[in-house]
Amino acid sequence: QTPDPDDRKAFWISKQVCKEVTMGKDLSTISDVRGESIVCSPSPTLDEKTKQKCLENKGLCTNKSLRRLISAEAKKFIEDRNLGFVMYPSTAECCPFCSRHAEFEAENAKQIRASRADFRKKVKAVFEGNSIKLKNEQKYFLISTEWVDHFKDWVQIPEIQELRPIDNSPLLVPKDAEESERGKLQYDPSDLSQIDLPYIWASEEDWKTLQHRAGGGPAIMVSPILDQQSWCGDILVNRAPKMNGYTGAIVCITEPQTSERYVKMRKENERTQRLTFHNGTLNIVKRHG
Repeated sequence: QTPDPDDRKAFWISKQVCKEVTMGKDLSTISDVRGESIVCSPSPTLDEKTKQKCLENKGLCTNKSLRRLISAEAKKFIEDRNLGFVMYPSTAECCPFCSRHAEFEAENAKQIRASRADFRKKVKAVFEGNSIKLKNEQKYFLISTEWVDHFKDWVQIPEIQELRPIDNSPLLVPKDAEESERGKLQYDPSDLSQIDLPYIWASEEDWKTLQHRAGGGPAIMVSPILDQQSWCGDILVNRAPKMNGYTGAIVCITEPQTSERYVKMRKENERTQRLTFHNGTLNIVKRHG
């Protein structure tokens, strides 16, 4: 039974040691016998002078999840069997230098989360991957899903300090291609039969907001031209691409231009990869059209 946190007769021991003993590991192979994980280790962000003071102080680490409180009886049980596990009194203090630093970092992380949460609200549709209802001749922008995934991580994880510039290069014909095709779009945004696409559609406002904050690019503008006579429903892209009641063709003006040749080459290459043989089972996989 875990002692009361205010029990001055209790002792701290490495939680890793407790875990490995419970698992029945050979005592000679148990790690952290000396309890090094629960003794303060200076943060790399501290200056050298403060790091030295921290090492000399040898206080407990500020991360309580690394240690476990045991009773005086449990301590005696361990000592009687000469197990050699290092334990520290419950009255032992945490390193004051790292405690102050941890408080500072916690407050800083709180402010970062709040700031990024506010920014997330500005581009909520991109963050949540919401479906977009296309409008005739309106400008939209494609953004690589690889970068969008990074953006989502950046919003939610304060430890990720930098928001990388937008990188849409995976959506374009490679730079080592022939000059006439180089830099063109190698996906056809008007083909809504494609699934598992490496990009999302974003409104012009969301694109400008993200590009202003992160930089990068290049911008890939898409403007759908819809047949008004065939219009009797909505065309949705992103989460669930579909044409609700629209029976006409979709033509998209893109900047940069779409390379019909590379769209065809990419699709043919993906078709050859759809049939795969794995452990005697034939799997049919559809990707990107």
